[in-house]
Amino acid sequence: EMDMWAGLASDVALTIVPFTAGYFLALWLVAPIASALGVRHVIARAVLATGIAATTVFLVRAIVGIVQSVTVDRPIFSNSFPAVGFVTSIPAQLLSALQGSLFLFFALLPLGILAAVFLWLWRDRHPAEFEVAGLIDV
Repeated sequence: EMDMWAGLASDVALTIVPFTAGYFLALWLVAPIASALGVRHVIARAVLATGIAATTVFLVRAIVGIVQSVTVDRPIFSNSFPAVGFVTSIPAQLLSALQGSLFLFFALLPLGILAAVFLWLWRDRHPAEFEVAGLIDV
């Protein structure tokens, strides 16, 4: 039972939080949704935000994987005489991070588009009191 909670905490820390933070920050800073946009622009911005979120997950997983492969379960002289697993585990960790983030991108892309369309509809009913512009609007 303890392994289940550890796995859940790992999924939350390495997947859910980075993806959610990346999606939120992308829609806030990079490609915000304004009511004046057309539906094609909203979908394009949603795809961009989902890609930024998946990239955030890749970066977090890659950094954690590299740190794990270098520091965890290594003998005391592992930097002087690296084992075969030491050399091959870093590319394996990077490949695993890439595969996981690509899967996450395609799995959550419809949900990301749906969330952006709902935000667009909400913005249409509740107009902002300020100009909505992001980094791609400058």
